[in-house]
Amino acid sequence: MDSITDSAIEEKLGLSSSAIAPGTGEAPFAWGPGEQFAFGTNFKHQANSPITFKARLTPALPDGKLNHDAKVEAEGAATIK
Repeated sequence: MDSITDSAIEEKLGLSSSAIAPGTGEAPFAWGPGEQFAFGTNFKHQANSPITFKARLTPALPDGKLNHDAKVEAEGAATIK
């Protein structure tokens, strides 16, 4: 599905489409144990359409280099009601 870019809607709903903290311009990529973040993508509602969500995370080592050996990927499929 094509996504919709609309910053005004995201702001109104308190959503973010980036891992960068809104209004800071800084990337909060150093999370402590138990911390999390989420971001969203806006798309047109199409009833009874199949959709597949894919997510992947590549954590960084203490020196900032990516730890590709610890990469995590997940996928889920659903039907939009």
